[in-house]
Amino acid sequence: DVNLGRAVNAQIQRLKNPNLPFEKTASFLKGGDLTIINLESPLVENCPLISGGMKLCGSWKNIAGLVFAGVDIASVANNHINDFGLPGARETEKILSENGIKVLKNGEPLDYSIKEVKFVFLSYDLIGHQFNQKKFLAQIAKAKEAADLLIIIFHWGVEYADQPTESQKQIAYLAIDQGADLILGNHPHWVQNSEAYKDKLIVYSHGNFVFDQLWSEKTRQGVIGEFTFQNKKLVNSRFLPIWINESFQPELKEY
Repeated sequence: DVNLGRAVNAQIQRLKNPNLPFEKTASFLKGGDLTIINLESPLVENCPLISGGMKLCGSWKNIAGLVFAGVDIASVANNHINDFGLPGARETEKILSENGIKVLKNGEPLDYSIKEVKFVFLSYDLIGHQFNQKKFLAQIAKAKEAADLLIIIFHWGVEYADQPTESQKQIAYLAIDQGADLILGNHPHWVQNSEAYKDKLIVYSHGNFVFDQLWSEKTRQGVIGEFTFQNKKLVNSRFLPIWINESFQPELKEY
């Protein structure tokens, strides 16, 4: 979860440094063939400077930080992307695309080829959208036809909970039964457990990455998921713990 709004945005604007949130992790993030985030805050030209509240936005100039961090794909399938209405969401998608970052929208497949391997990504916001099982399974089946590897990203679960719900588990199992190769989750703001199902990995929540929730240890903790594929299979995964410092910068605890 990456929030470049609210207090993070205020800090960036005060210091005139959009790279600030990523200064301690960019060298690692750039090392992957593909780096993907969940962008929780719309990026708009007239974002007000605020430090509180639940309506998130960041200045469109904050895009420079995502470019600096080597972000390739930003999922906008989450419950905050429309905080400044549909125009704010469209402005965000435009600034991402103009800076070479592919936009992953709710329920819309995104193709991305790496070394002649075709990845297809699907992302779902299950907080702001009703779950339609029939449509969901049909979308996965269609995406699988075009994919060497199908990765599904969910915005789901209960905030400030350390375990997924039974409903989440059943949705993840359905996705794998239909052909998903890896499930990645976010939204709870806490790290949650991972599990294997039919030899496929489910990561229920990575916790926060760039966020202004400094009021507890669990909301200041997160993990970067690193996933290695070989011969069109996931052959290794590791989770690098981060801790968010007073400047809203995630710091790698081991690297």
